[in-house]
Amino acid sequence: MRILICDDDTLIIEQLQKYIESYFESNHLKCPELVSFTSGESLLADKNEKDIVFLDIEMPGMNGIYVGNELKKSKQKCPYFCGDLIFRISG
Repeated sequence: MRILICDDDTLIIEQLQKYIESYFESNHLKCPELVSFTSGESLLADKNEKDIVFLDIEMPGMNGIYVGNELKKSKQKCPYFCGDLIFRISG
């Protein structure tokens, strides 16, 4: 299993990775592979499996909504979440 995180802010990526790792650890589960990207272009260039994708809406270049739509067009069968990740986690 691969969980992808795409945000132009590396601090947000690190925070979300910690939340995910903590969730799996507290539930005594093996943490899946966490892969991070700082741009939509680099995420779309990744041809490996995508099980869950977290996307920042506001990124330079391709924003999260555009990337999500591209994943949908490419028939990637994975759930993706767009938003300001900090607000979604702590809000």
